[in-house]
Amino acid sequence: MDAFATGNADMIRKLLARRSFERSGDSSPVFRERAVALIGAIVPALVWLRDNKGISLDSAAVRLSIELRRIWRLAMEKRFAVRGPGTGIVTEIDVSNDAPEDIIQPLKVYLAELPGYDPSVSIDEQRSQEPYKLHVYLQFLVVGGAL
Repeated sequence: MDAFATGNADMIRKLLARRSFERSGDSSPVFRERAVALIGAIVPALVWLRDNKGISLDSAAVRLSIELRRIWRLAMEKRFAVRGPGTGIVTEIDVSNDAPEDIIQPLKVYLAELPGYDPSVSIDEQRSQEPYKLHVYLQFLVVGGAL
């Protein structure tokens, strides 16, 4: 059974969290909590997109979707990046008319909790590199450990 293709958000979240920490070796409770927050924020959105927009949910989709710019675009502009099967070309799906706020809000909270993140400007206009630094490390924990 492919958990990404058929699992619910809670099952996939637990699977990714367990795999991340088994393989990453990072035992810092602070980074573990933040990585779990990242997983907890993005997985419900991915499952909703799989179930409602027909995206293929697999490890490649997770890797693409946890890039900081992709999280910001989904949270703030309600646009989701999808890599085309076979072509590798990234396109975006506009979900502004139908994405429920309860899957978008955790992404906004995740962003707001990044040190140095300024919600008044776009992700490309952040005044500090701190949000990127922490997120890249968390992304490494999730991707390097689980996928």
